[in-house]
Amino acid sequence: MNREGTSTSASPAAVLAVGVTVTALAVLDNTVAPWAPFHLSHALAATAIPFAFGGLRFLAPGELRSFGRWALALLGPFVLQAAATGLLVGWVPLLAALGTNVSDPVAVSFPAALPAVFEAGAARLGRAPEEVAFAYLGFVTLWAGFGEEIFYRGFLQRHLAARLPFGAALVLASLLFGVRHGAQLALLRPFPVIAALEWSLVAFLLGLVFGVIYRRTGSLFVPIVLHTLFNAIPTVSYLLAAGG
Repeated sequence: MNREGTSTSASPAAVLAVGVTVTALAVLDNTVAPWAPFHLSHALAATAIPFAFGGLRFLAPGELRSFGRWALALLGPFVLQAAATGLLVGWVPLLAALGTNVSDPVAVSFPAALPAVFEAGAARLGRAPEEVAFAYLGFVTLWAGFGEEIFYRGFLQRHLAARLPFGAALVLASLLFGVRHGAQLALLRPFPVIAALEWSLVAFLLGLVFGVIYRRTGSLFVPIVLHTLFNAIPTVSYLLAAGG
Protein backbone atom coordinates (compact mmCIF):
# COMPACT_ATOMS: atom_id res chain seq x y z
CA MET A 1 0.00 0.00 0.00
CA ASN A 2 1.47 3.40 -0.97
CA ARG A 3 0.74 6.95 0.14
CA GLU A 4 -2.02 7.34 -2.45
CA GLY A 5 -3.92 4.45 -0.89
CA THR A 6 -3.50 1.82 -3.61
CA SER A 7 -1.55 -1.39 -3.98
CA THR A 8 -1.98 -1.55 -7.74
CA SER A 9 0.53 -3.52 -9.75
CA ALA A 10 -0.40 -1.85 -13.04
CA SER A 11 2.56 -0.28 -14.80
CA PRO A 12 2.63 3.49 -15.37
CA ALA A 13 2.56 2.80 -19.12
CA ALA A 14 -0.66 0.79 -18.80
CA VAL A 15 -2.29 3.42 -16.58
CA LEU A 16 -1.26 6.18 -19.00
CA ALA A 17 -2.61 4.16 -21.93
CA VAL A 18 -5.99 4.07 -20.21
CA GLY A 19 -5.75 7.79 -19.49
CA VAL A 20 -4.87 8.67 -23.07
CA THR A 21 -7.62 6.44 -24.45
CA VAL A 22 -10.34 7.89 -22.21
CA THR A 23 -9.14 11.42 -22.91
CA ALA A 24 -9.15 10.67 -26.64
CA LEU A 25 -12.82 9.73 -26.34
CA ALA A 26 -13.49 13.37 -25.47
CA VAL A 27 -11.97 14.36 -28.82
CA LEU A 28 -14.15 11.83 -30.66
CA ASP A 29 -17.21 12.98 -28.71
CA ASN A 30 -16.58 16.54 -29.81
CA THR A 31 -15.96 15.74 -33.49
CA VAL A 32 -17.44 12.64 -35.12
CA ALA A 33 -19.95 11.57 -32.48
CA PRO A 34 -23.57 12.40 -33.38
CA TRP A 35 -24.11 13.87 -29.91
CA ALA A 36 -21.24 16.40 -30.21
CA PRO A 37 -20.45 18.65 -28.37
CA PHE A 38 -21.56 16.50 -25.41
CA HIS A 39 -18.74 14.18 -24.29
CA LEU A 40 -20.97 11.27 -23.34
CA SER A 41 -18.73 8.27 -24.10
CA HIS A 42 -15.85 9.99 -22.31
CA ALA A 43 -18.07 10.62 -19.28
CA LEU A 44 -19.24 7.01 -19.23
CA ALA A 45 -15.71 5.60 -19.42
CA ALA A 46 -14.26 8.12 -16.96
CA THR A 47 -16.95 7.22 -14.44
CA ALA A 48 -16.96 3.45 -14.89
CA ILE A 49 -13.22 2.73 -14.97
CA PRO A 50 -12.33 4.09 -11.49
CA PHE A 51 -15.14 2.08 -9.92
CA ALA A 52 -14.08 -1.03 -11.86
CA PHE A 53 -10.56 -0.74 -10.46
CA GLY A 54 -11.84 0.11 -6.97
CA GLY A 55 -9.97 1.72 -4.10
CA LEU A 56 -11.65 5.13 -4.37
CA ARG A 57 -11.63 7.03 -1.10
CA PHE A 58 -14.28 9.72 -0.84
CA LEU A 59 -13.98 10.69 2.84
CA ALA A 60 -11.10 10.72 5.26
CA PRO A 61 -11.73 10.24 9.02
CA GLY A 62 -13.12 13.43 10.52
CA GLU A 63 -13.33 15.18 7.16
CA LEU A 64 -16.95 16.26 7.57
CA ARG A 65 -16.04 17.79 10.94
CA SER A 66 -13.06 19.75 9.61
CA PHE A 67 -13.84 23.45 9.35
CA GLY A 68 -10.71 24.07 7.30
CA ARG A 69 -11.66 21.56 4.64
CA TRP A 70 -15.23 22.85 4.42
CA ALA A 71 -13.89 26.39 4.09
CA LEU A 72 -11.52 25.26 1.35
CA ALA A 73 -14.27 23.40 -0.48
CA LEU A 74 -16.81 26.24 -0.26
CA LEU A 75 -14.62 29.34 -0.56
CA GLY A 76 -11.89 27.89 -2.78
CA PRO A 77 -14.03 27.86 -5.95
CA PHE A 78 -14.41 31.63 -5.83
CA VAL A 79 -10.67 32.12 -5.44
CA LEU A 80 -9.95 29.72 -8.29
CA GLN A 81 -12.60 31.36 -10.48
CA ALA A 82 -11.03 34.75 -9.88
CA ALA A 83 -7.59 33.37 -10.78
CA ALA A 84 -8.88 31.55 -13.88
CA THR A 85 -10.80 34.64 -15.02
CA GLY A 86 -7.68 36.73 -14.63
CA LEU A 87 -5.74 34.30 -16.82
CA LEU A 88 -8.50 34.16 -19.44
CA VAL A 89 -8.95 37.93 -19.52
CA GLY A 90 -5.23 38.61 -19.70
CA TRP A 91 -4.55 36.02 -22.41
CA VAL A 92 -5.57 38.08 -25.45
CA PRO A 93 -3.71 41.27 -24.41
CA LEU A 94 -0.63 39.13 -23.79
CA LEU A 95 -0.90 37.58 -27.25
CA ALA A 96 -1.34 41.03 -28.79
CA ALA A 97 1.74 42.29 -26.94
CA LEU A 98 3.68 39.33 -28.35
CA GLY A 99 2.62 40.29 -31.89
CA THR A 100 -0.04 37.61 -32.40
CA ASN A 101 -2.99 38.46 -34.63
CA VAL A 102 -5.99 38.66 -32.28
CA SER A 103 -8.52 40.03 -34.78
CA ASP A 104 -10.56 36.80 -34.58
CA PRO A 105 -11.53 36.32 -30.91
CA VAL A 106 -12.81 32.77 -31.47
CA ALA A 107 -9.38 31.70 -32.69
CA VAL A 108 -7.46 33.01 -29.71
CA SER A 109 -9.84 33.22 -26.74
CA PHE A 110 -11.66 30.39 -24.97
CA PRO A 111 -14.43 32.67 -23.61
CA ALA A 112 -15.18 33.67 -27.22
CA ALA A 113 -14.77 30.15 -28.62
CA LEU A 114 -17.17 28.39 -26.24
CA PRO A 115 -20.30 30.23 -27.51
CA ALA A 116 -19.15 29.29 -31.01
CA VAL A 117 -19.17 25.64 -29.87
CA PHE A 118 -22.76 26.06 -28.72
CA GLU A 119 -23.70 27.49 -32.11
CA ALA A 120 -21.93 24.67 -33.97
CA GLY A 121 -23.58 22.11 -31.71
CA ALA A 122 -26.97 23.74 -32.24
CA ALA A 123 -26.59 23.50 -36.01
CA ARG A 124 -25.54 19.87 -35.70
CA LEU A 125 -28.32 18.86 -33.30
CA GLY A 126 -31.08 21.00 -34.74
CA ARG A 127 -31.54 22.95 -31.50
CA ALA A 128 -31.31 26.56 -30.48
CA PRO A 129 -27.86 27.66 -29.25
CA GLU A 130 -29.41 28.68 -25.92
CA GLU A 131 -30.78 25.16 -25.43
CA VAL A 132 -27.42 23.59 -26.20
CA ALA A 133 -25.64 26.02 -23.86
CA PHE A 134 -28.08 25.29 -21.04
CA ALA A 135 -27.82 21.51 -21.48
CA TYR A 136 -24.04 21.60 -21.89
CA LEU A 137 -23.38 23.76 -18.83
CA GLY A 138 -25.87 21.72 -16.82
CA PHE A 139 -24.15 18.48 -17.85
CA VAL A 140 -20.73 19.89 -16.94
CA THR A 141 -21.97 21.14 -13.58
CA LEU A 142 -23.70 17.89 -12.64
CA TRP A 143 -21.08 15.42 -13.89
CA ALA A 144 -17.62 16.93 -14.32
CA GLY A 145 -16.78 17.72 -10.72
CA PHE A 146 -17.48 14.14 -9.72
CA GLY A 147 -16.52 12.24 -12.86
CA GLU A 148 -13.32 14.09 -13.69
CA GLU A 149 -12.07 13.94 -10.12
CA ILE A 150 -12.59 10.21 -9.70
CA PHE A 151 -10.86 9.58 -13.04
CA TYR A 152 -8.00 12.09 -13.23
CA ARG A 153 -7.25 12.16 -9.50
CA GLY A 154 -8.85 9.03 -8.03
CA PHE A 155 -7.70 6.74 -10.84
CA LEU A 156 -4.88 8.28 -12.89
CA GLN A 157 -2.97 10.23 -10.27
CA ARG A 158 -3.45 7.59 -7.58
CA HIS A 159 -2.28 4.67 -9.70
CA LEU A 160 0.60 6.58 -11.28
CA ALA A 161 1.78 7.65 -7.83
CA ALA A 162 1.97 3.99 -6.87
CA ARG A 163 4.97 3.57 -9.17
CA LEU A 164 6.22 7.10 -9.88
CA PRO A 165 7.29 10.09 -7.77
CA PHE A 166 4.29 12.15 -6.74
CA GLY A 167 5.37 15.16 -8.81
CA ALA A 168 5.51 13.09 -11.99
CA ALA A 169 2.11 11.52 -11.30
CA LEU A 170 0.61 14.93 -10.58
CA VAL A 171 1.94 16.51 -13.77
CA LEU A 172 0.99 13.59 -16.03
CA ALA A 173 -2.58 13.39 -14.70
CA SER A 174 -2.95 17.17 -14.91
CA LEU A 175 -1.61 17.24 -18.47
CA LEU A 176 -4.25 14.77 -19.63
CA PHE A 177 -6.84 16.75 -17.66
CA GLY A 178 -5.75 19.86 -19.58
CA VAL A 179 -5.87 18.12 -22.97
CA ARG A 180 -9.37 16.85 -22.24
CA HIS A 181 -10.52 20.44 -21.68
CA GLY A 182 -8.90 21.66 -24.89
CA ALA A 183 -10.97 19.00 -26.67
CA GLN A 184 -14.09 20.99 -25.78
CA LEU A 185 -13.35 23.14 -28.83
CA ALA A 186 -12.72 20.25 -31.23
CA LEU A 187 -16.08 20.72 -32.97
CA LEU A 188 -15.01 24.08 -34.40
CA ARG A 189 -13.54 24.43 -37.89
CA PRO A 190 -10.90 25.63 -38.24
CA PHE A 191 -9.82 24.28 -34.90
CA PRO A 192 -8.90 27.24 -32.64
CA VAL A 193 -5.50 25.98 -31.54
CA ILE A 194 -4.56 29.06 -29.51
CA ALA A 195 -7.90 29.21 -27.69
CA ALA A 196 -7.65 25.48 -26.95
CA LEU A 197 -4.12 25.92 -25.59
CA GLU A 198 -5.37 28.72 -23.37
CA TRP A 199 -8.10 26.58 -21.83
CA SER A 200 -5.81 23.55 -21.61
CA LEU A 201 -3.26 25.62 -19.68
CA VAL A 202 -5.88 26.91 -17.25
CA ALA A 203 -7.24 23.38 -16.76
CA PHE A 204 -3.71 22.01 -16.27
CA LEU A 205 -3.08 24.54 -13.49
CA LEU A 206 -6.43 23.70 -11.91
CA GLY A 207 -5.52 20.01 -12.14
CA LEU A 208 -2.34 20.69 -10.19
CA VAL A 209 -4.37 22.40 -7.46
CA PHE A 210 -6.96 19.62 -7.28
CA GLY A 211 -4.23 16.99 -7.32
CA VAL A 212 -2.28 18.54 -4.45
CA ILE A 213 -5.47 18.87 -2.39
CA TYR A 214 -6.31 15.23 -3.09
CA ARG A 215 -2.82 14.22 -1.99
CA ARG A 216 -2.90 16.27 1.21
CA THR A 217 -6.43 15.34 2.29
CA GLY A 218 -6.18 11.69 1.29
CA SER A 219 -9.70 11.66 -0.13
CA LEU A 220 -11.78 12.92 -3.05
CA PHE A 221 -14.32 14.86 -0.99
CA VAL A 222 -12.73 18.32 -1.13
CA PRO A 223 -11.60 18.10 -4.80
CA ILE A 224 -15.09 16.98 -5.89
CA VAL A 225 -16.89 19.74 -3.99
CA LEU A 226 -14.31 22.34 -5.05
CA HIS A 227 -14.49 21.30 -8.71
CA THR A 228 -18.29 21.09 -8.77
CA LEU A 229 -18.75 24.54 -7.27
CA PHE A 230 -16.06 25.96 -9.55
CA ASN A 231 -18.11 24.75 -12.54
CA ALA A 232 -21.39 25.91 -11.01
CA ILE A 233 -20.31 29.56 -10.75
CA PRO A 234 -20.22 30.29 -14.53
CA THR A 235 -23.35 28.16 -15.04
CA VAL A 236 -25.30 30.26 -12.54
CA SER A 237 -23.88 33.43 -14.06
CA TYR A 238 -25.00 32.32 -17.52
CA LEU A 239 -28.49 31.48 -16.31
CA LEU A 240 -28.83 34.83 -14.56
CA ALA A 241 -27.63 36.67 -17.65
CA ALA A 242 -30.00 34.68 -19.87
CA GLY A 243 -32.89 35.33 -17.51
CA GLY A 244 -32.12 39.03 -17.41
